[in-house]
Amino acid sequence: MNWKVYLLVSVIICGGVAASFFVLSYMGGQNYPTAIIVDNLAINYRNDTFVNQVKSLLEEAGFKVEYFDWDSVNLDLYRRLTRYEMIILRVHSHILEGTDDVCFFTSESIDKVAKYPREWQDYLVDAELPDGRHFIGIKPSFIRELAEGDFPNSTVIAMGCESLAKESMADAFIAKGAKVYIGWTYDVTLNYTDTATLKVLKCLFIENKTISEAVKGLIDPKTYAKLKYYPPEAGNLRIFEFTKKFVETEEYSFSHWCICYRRFFRKF
Repeated sequence: MNWKVYLLVSVIICGGVAASFFVLSYMGGQNYPTAIIVDNLAINYRNDTFVNQVKSLLEEAGFKVEYFDWDSVNLDLYRRLTRYEMIILRVHSHILEGTDDVCFFTSESIDKVAKYPREWQDYLVDAELPDGRHFIGIKPSFIRELAEGDFPNSTVIAMGCESLAKESMADAFIAKGAKVYIGWTYDVTLNYTDTATLKVLKCLFIENKTISEAVKGLIDPKTYAKLKYYPPEAGNLRIFEFTKKFVETEEYSFSHWCICYRRFFRKF
C-alpha cells in the first residue's frame, strides 16, 4: 500500500508543478489592462494602507498595477499616463488664479523647470503648496499637447483639491481619449479623499455600479467639496463596459482562477 500512496503523492505533486507552469505561462501571455497610482500627496501625507488596498482591489479586477511614489512624479510620468486604462492621481491640484485652468503638481522643484525644452514652458506653471514650497505644475494644455498618444478609454480619478472645480483638466483628458474623469469641486481633506476614492473603486469593481452611483453622496464633511464626474453622459456607464478586458467570457473566469491559484501557492 505504501508504494501506491507514494505514487499518488508523486502524481499530485507533478501535476501541481505542471499546472503551475501552465498558469504562469498563460498569464504571462495575456494582454492585461494597466493601472497607475501616482502618489504626489505622499510628499505631505503617506497612506500605505490606502495604496495597498487600492492595489489589491485592482489586481483582483485583473489589472497590472504600477505605483509611483512622490519622488517619481515628474513631467515624463505625466506624459506617459496614456499607457494606462485606470489612472489614480493622488496628486496636489488647484485652480490657477484668474483662470479656469486646473493645475496638477509634480514633485520637481520649480528651480528645475529650465532643464525642460523651451517649447514646453507655456504648458508649465509655478505651483505653490500652502507651506511655501514651489514645484513645477502642469496646465491642461500639457495633457492635450504633450501627452504621448491617446488614452485607451481610460478612467481618471483626480484626488486633489479643485480637480473638477472647473472642467479644463477633465476636458483635456477626455479630448485625448479618456472615457471618464472624476474629481473634486473644492478643497478636500487628505483623509477623506482616500476614503472616498476607495469607496468609488469598490462600487465600480466589486458592486458593478454605474459611475453616477459610485460618486453619489460623496461630500467632504469638513470642506463640503463634492465628488463629481465628467462628461455628464458617462454617468450611466459601468466600468467593465468600456475598460479594455484582458480576457473575454470563459477566459475572464479562467484568469480570475489563475489569480486565486497563484495566491494559494504563495501560502506554501
